[in-house]
Amino acid sequence: MARDEHVCCQHGSSTGNVLTGLVVGALAGGLAALLMAPRSGAETRARLRRVVDDSRERAERLPGAVREATEAAVEAFTETIEGQGARHARHSG
Repeated sequence: MARDEHVCCQHGSSTGNVLTGLVVGALAGGLAALLMAPRSGAETRARLRRVVDDSRERAERLPGAVREATEAAVEAFTETIEGQGARHARHSG
């Protein structure tokens, strides 16, 4: 049982790392695109402000999405374990 718990925890950590990487990569790419674009300083600052505001809104929604994904994964894991227990009981009994 401890091995199954360890695998579950590793998967959750991996998902968090992937989400973090996606967010950081998107922010870095957006910033690079803004800074490399041929625009005036005022236009670039206004655009950068919009990107920051949009990113802030997305970051605020992220914990809810992670929580929902975690709950779905836990539910699927629990159903799988319970299903295996029921099959084992039928075959051994």
